[in-house]
Amino acid sequence: MDKNKLKNLINEIEDGCPSNKYCILKEILLSAFKEPKVLFQIKCVEKFKFIKSEDAKEDIGWQKAWELWVSEGYAKRFSDLYDENKTVVQLFKEIKNGKR
Repeated sequence: MDKNKLKNLINEIEDGCPSNKYCILKEILLSAFKEPKVLFQIKCVEKFKFIKSEDAKEDIGWQKAWELWVSEGYAKRFSDLYDENKTVVQLFKEIKNGKR
C-alpha cells in the first residue's frame, strides 16, 4: 500500500486528528505499521467492541472483545475477506453480514 493510501486509512481510523494539522498519533501509526492489515483489524475489533459493549450495557474491555472476535469466528472472516482496497467500514459490514 502506498503512503497516501496508508495516510487515508489512518485518517479514517483516527478521525479525531484534523487532517490539516500535525498529529503525533498519525505519525506513530505511519512509522509503526507498514502492513495495513493490522490497522484494519484493530479498527474492526474496536467497532465490534462498541457493539458488544452496547449489547452488554457496559464496556466489555479490549481483552474480552478480542476473545469474542476470535471465538465467534470474526477473525477468520476478517482473514478471508480482507482487501486493502476496501474501506474499514466496507470490510466490517462484510464481516458482520448476517452476524450479531
